Amino acid sequence: MAETALAGKGGTVYIPGTPVTPIADIHEWTLKIDAGNYDASVLGDSWRHFVPGLRGYSGAISGYYDVVNDVNGQQVLYTNMLNSLPVVVVFQTVAGGGSFEGTVNITTMTITDPVDGLITLVFDYVGTGSLQHSP
Repeated sequence: MAETALAGKGGTVYIPGTPVTPIADIHEWTLKIDAGNYDASVLGDSWRHFVPGLRGYSGAISGYYDVVNDVNGQQVLYTNMLNSLPVVVVFQTVAGGGSFEGTVNITTMTITDPVDGLITLVFDYVGTGSLQHSP
């Protein structure tokens, strides 16, 4: 039986443009896509009824702190967050796994500086507008 699972080690996150360079030192990204449903239940119903609503997405980009040196990646996310500007990002899985592209607002940046480890950071984001998928 052939393996169908994909190893995440080939994934990247990048900001489209010139140059197209992956955001430095990222070790994990998450993308949560949700489909809202509105409760359409009425008096007398025994079961809830729902109708499809708005869709959205959110998640986090996690890695090792390099805001100073990564001028086309981490620094862009940080600067856009401070200036309340959206940024287009592409979440690339391994070759053959597809990619997702959308405009996001960076909502928080968390830096962790442990005495016995590496400095890490997490950019939390919320999508604004549609999310495109390429197989």
